[in-house]
Amino acid sequence: MSPIKGLTERNRLPRIGKIHLGIKKEKKNKQGQVITTYPSAVDYFVYPAPDAPGGELLEQLIETFGEQPKELRIIFPLEDEETIASQYYRCYTRTRGLVCRGDGEICMRLVDKVTGDLPSKDSKNTEMREMACQGRECPDYQSGNCREIMNLQFILPEISGLGIWQIDTSSVNSITNINNCLKLVRSIYGRVSIVPLLLTLEKMEVIPPGGTKKNVFVLNIRSNDNMIEAAIKARKPPLELIAGPPDMAQVEADTELLYGDIKQWPADEKDRMLTKEEAAERMTPEEIEGAKEEEEKLEPPDETCATDEELRQMEREATAKSKPEPKEDYPPKLDYPPDGSGKELKLQNSVKSLKETMQDCNWSATDVGQYCNATMKWNIKDYNDLDEEKLAELIEHIKENPK
Repeated sequence: MSPIKGLTERNRLPRIGKIHLGIKKEKKNKQGQVITTYPSAVDYFVYPAPDAPGGELLEQLIETFGEQPKELRIIFPLEDEETIASQYYRCYTRTRGLVCRGDGEICMRLVDKVTGDLPSKDSKNTEMREMACQGRECPDYQSGNCREIMNLQFILPEISGLGIWQIDTSSVNSITNINNCLKLVRSIYGRVSIVPLLLTLEKMEVIPPGGTKKNVFVLNIRSNDNMIEAAIKARKPPLELIAGPPDMAQVEADTELLYGDIKQWPADEKDRMLTKEEAAERMTPEEIEGAKEEEEKLEPPDETCATDEELRQMEREATAKSKPEPKEDYPPKLDYPPDGSGKELKLQNSVKSLKETMQDCNWSATDVGQYCNATMKWNIKDYNDLDEEKLAELIEHIKENPK
């Protein structure tokens, strides 16, 4: 279905209420009677009156931000800056409200069909006309009826209600600040929507044209993030920036709906895989039928596959075969002549210990000969030339230097 041209594409956010940048003061005559009221700027944000739109949330606003806050925690709902920070020349009259809106080149103006001027309270036939906008050169601007006005629209995420809050400002300095801050936020976070920000009211020193230096309070957008925190947040889903990481208690509750209370499972069952029967108890008939169909598609298991114990035995045998056998080419075969003193038995035991050590440490007979003659300069030809002391020293060296 096609949209309605001129209607469907309009963006109008539901507004909860307005926050003001000043208060109304009364001007009285000598008799104490109120003649008129006029706005007066203050250094804090002013909440809506109890009987105004949004006033029903006054108690919640005060509890969240204080009675006279100088900063508000906000987020912008959209990327469209034309919607969240609309800014035009706007002309108002007491009886008709907004009667002209322009951008400095073109304006849409409500006029009296008869006179062609702005309508008065007595005008009966009016129409909207597209006309040239004179900006600050317009007589209505110079008379004070027309001004640059920004309608800033944002969400107070800690306050109840699905809608936006609005602040109107005619301060050129505030409008400039907001525009530049939105550019900076977009360059850092990659977006302006759903980014936690601070809307502040800050003192600024200005010099009006033809006037003297004075202090005014202007709007600004700030953030408590440093650049590293901003870079991390820029990668997070928008809603997680506001609500924080997932509520693990809720995750556990959702898990319990699917699998029962996991906290009540035996300790050795929390991390184990469910058996086919246990899984079937927690499946719907449709899921069981689907699982059977998938199982039938699988190839039958290979009955010739080795068991885990057989695989471990094969691994041990392969490791043993990979260990080289010690070579016995040097020195020559032992031949200790018995002398009846028992010395030959001690030497035989020492040589037996040497051979066991050589096998454990992967030393060959050639390695032993090279160590004895090249390193130690013992100049031996066979084991008969080694006494018990040298055998003990050789065994100790081999243990400390396995191959």
